[in-house]
Amino acid sequence: MNSALKFFRKVNAKALQKKVFKQVHERIGPSLRYMISGGAKLNVEVARGLEAMGFNILEGYGLTETSPLISVNTPERKKIGSAGPPIKGVEVKIVNGEIVVKGDNVMKGYFNRPEETEKVIKDGWFYTGDLGYIDDEGFLFITGRAKDVIVLDNGKNVYPEDIENEILKSRYILEIGVFEEEGVIKAIVKPDFELLIEEEIEDIYEFIKNEIKRTTKHLQSYKRVKEFKITDRELPRTRIGKLRRFMLPALYKEIVD
Repeated sequence: MNSALKFFRKVNAKALQKKVFKQVHERIGPSLRYMISGGAKLNVEVARGLEAMGFNILEGYGLTETSPLISVNTPERKKIGSAGPPIKGVEVKIVNGEIVVKGDNVMKGYFNRPEETEKVIKDGWFYTGDLGYIDDEGFLFITGRAKDVIVLDNGKNVYPEDIENEILKSRYILEIGVFEEEGVIKAIVKPDFELLIEEEIEDIYEFIKNEIKRTTKHLQSYKRVKEFKITDRELPRTRIGKLRRFMLPALYKEIVD
């Protein structure tokens, strides 16, 4: 199956893909037309894998404050890894890296919370708190949360999700949470212990250390993880799967080396 997936990632032939992965389609649903993803960023490799199997993956983006859609890929116009172009009637621009939105779908304000409303709605534009960019074809890409940006003592900005995405390319790592503490980039790692045991890896810490180095060697030195701890617990997340990054420092202290 792996060789077939690699082939179909390069070849766009939906009819043939569905025939090759017929059993998968029958089990999931032979009448399924689209898979629409939202709530949290869809892993690009997962999306490509599903597309290679013949599924039509459409990713979108929005917030409760925007009723709730801002942009979405469509069957006629899509780009894997993006949140699609803005929907009709919605304007999107980037201000200092932050995604800013205007449209009839945007809320009037938070009920009985004028101060909170003033922080996010300025001159009719809603400041989402999400970071991103718009490419030359008008597709919106989400890169992280403004509040998650790490500003180092040297003034450099570090986006923890970018580091996490690189490290998660290792098949030996299931989860990782990156954060900053006292100017040091740290991480909590949940490895795939079953795979490590299966491959008879004895020194797990040293092995994971080398995996982190291997997957981030192309990054600037200030973006690399300097310290990490290993856990067998799932990292704290919201009900829709977003990492509760603010909880990581306390969890890090609880983990015994």
